[in-house]
Amino acid sequence: MILAMAPGGIAEMCITAKVLQLGVPLVTAAHVLRVVVVITTTGPVFRAARSRPCRSTLSLRSPTAAR
Repeated sequence: MILAMAPGGIAEMCITAKVLQLGVPLVTAAHVLRVVVVITTTGPVFRAARSRPCRSTLSLRSPTAAR
């Protein structure tokens, strides 16, 4: 299961799983699921982040100018 969650390409992880005599279908399914989740959630998360107003912690005014 560790190899299924490891970062890396699908092909490389499948080859590694085959060499280590692990479950290649499990590793492939986990990596395909990871890619699908990233692709389907990136757009909505980006749109949600863009729609929020920008709140900068840095002010262009000096602290003494506000008094």
